[in-house]
Amino acid sequence: MSHARNFAIGAVFAVLLTGTAAAQAGAKCEIDESKPRPVKDAANAIVKAELIGKPEDKVKNLQSAVKTLSQNWDKIDNPVGRSFVYGKAMVNFAIVPNGTEVISRQTAGFATSPEGQIDLLAAADTAFDAVEAAMPQCKDETEAYRRRAAAPLLDKAVNAYNARSLDSAVMLAERSLVVYDNYRYSHIAYNVLGNVKQTNNDMPGAIDAFRKMVVLMTQDTSQVNERKTVTMSLVQMMASHAETLEGAEKTAMLNNAASLLEATLKEFPSEARAEAELARIKMMAGDSTLANALFARMAADPEKYTFSDLFEGGVAAFRSGKKTEAIKLFDVGLTKNPYYRDGLFNLATILDQAQEHDRMPPVLTTLQTVDPENPEVYQLWALYYRKRAEQARDAAKGKPQTAPEVKTFQMVNDSLLKYFNRYNEATVRVSFTLFAHDGTKHTLGGMVENKGKESKSYTLKFDFLNEKGETVISKEAAVEGVEAGRSKSFRLEVEGPGVIAFKYAPLNPM
Repeated sequence: MSHARNFAIGAVFAVLLTGTAAAQAGAKCEIDESKPRPVKDAANAIVKAELIGKPEDKVKNLQSAVKTLSQNWDKIDNPVGRSFVYGKAMVNFAIVPNGTEVISRQTAGFATSPEGQIDLLAAADTAFDAVEAAMPQCKDETEAYRRRAAAPLLDKAVNAYNARSLDSAVMLAERSLVVYDNYRYSHIAYNVLGNVKQTNNDMPGAIDAFRKMVVLMTQDTSQVNERKTVTMSLVQMMASHAETLEGAEKTAMLNNAASLLEATLKEFPSEARAEAELARIKMMAGDSTLANALFARMAADPEKYTFSDLFEGGVAAFRSGKKTEAIKLFDVGLTKNPYYRDGLFNLATILDQAQEHDRMPPVLTTLQTVDPENPEVYQLWALYYRKRAEQARDAAKGKPQTAPEVKTFQMVNDSLLKYFNRYNEATVRVSFTLFAHDGTKHTLGGMVENKGKESKSYTLKFDFLNEKGETVISKEAAVEGVEAGRSKSFRLEVEGPGVIAFKYAPLNPM
């Protein structure tokens, strides 16, 4: 039932490079780049640099712009225009093909103090900060140029992370933030930083980065659903980390998580998953009132909630120590989706822990039908039969070998051994990492682990089911040449209406 995971990293960099931010309401941005003469000449040189294709010609025009501004800097009585044009020059220098972000002042064209070096990103940031301080309504204009400098770095940072070059990913993401922090797409940098910190088990650092990511995503109205998903994952990470803390630190972490959820519920009042998670966090903080009310409301009015909402609520109730409420929520969720493997597995696990073993067989029978090559299913069967064997053994004590109670014990013990052996000696394991829906299109992904001693190929035969358990569409996945002790992934895409679950044929029938 763990929710710990790294967040997916990706971005549409065409948007970063060409997208235009919405104009801010209020005063119109009017930066005068036409006076005095040094500002006008520098602005014209930058236009030429942006239009010319050859890097060496770009550099010459940018050097001319910087020289013109720097030798007349104190004489220019248009500080906003001067800073804006200077910032544009720094950005264009930073993105010259095959160039670098730190160059000598002489190479940049400075007429004064040509010795030493200049960080082009930091210089651009300082210049645009001055513009934004004087004319806040011009933030869209400065953001567009900041974005030009940040986009290549963000692109490289994402690629480095995906290639598992974590140090490079951090360096590139942090460099992008020098010129592009607290802007519309800055969340991409914090996504990279958060994932690297999570990978390195720096949970406070990861939480801090992902919190900044959520705040920044509010600037992009096209990412409402993505922001909601990130927020929920962040909250679960914070709750998990809180369990490692004590005293005031733990309380503060839980309160911060609760505040994020309360803001989410204010924006999305019917978000049942957020309700359930808020109840769990309140329970962790010692307040069971909200949790009890929510779990009772979900069970009493299930039509308000989707099956996934109910299952999430069941997980939250279980984590909060409310096993009875968790069982009720899973029961109701399974009336809406009787063949959902995670719901079945979690319910069977909770029934075992709640000592409600008599209810386990029908749940496990259905689970075995949909997920026959998951050894943990047979472990659950073994746990069920172990309890039955203990009861039968007690009933058979002192009875003759021919007594029905003794025969019952032998039968139950045989079943225990059968399922334990199936679990302990499994030669293959099928697991799932993805089951996503986009209208009538559905994507299923997972892994096949060869637990045997020789390489083997597998053919998985899937049926995709509707809420009645009827097969909507069938498809096979071939997983070739899986080496002994290794795993291989598979991925299926199907199309059909009403698909909410799946099952597959056993590879090793009992």
